[in-house]
Amino acid sequence: MTDFSASPTIEELSPATAERIAAAPNPSPATLRHRQNPFLQLFSFASFNWRILRLVTIAKFGPQD
Repeated sequence: MTDFSASPTIEELSPATAERIAAAPNPSPATLRHRQNPFLQLFSFASFNWRILRLVTIAKFGPQD
């Protein structure tokens, strides 16, 4: 088994990357609540699947006017 904890991280290899990561804005508490809400996640998942289904249907059968 390989021990990956001994290898340096990206931040240790590139100080410029570490500075950019540290300067990045953090999400607000409202954004975090929105991302973690299971009902909103379910709605987003269903709407994404519906859009993909519509695209596949149009590609296979043509537009339905």
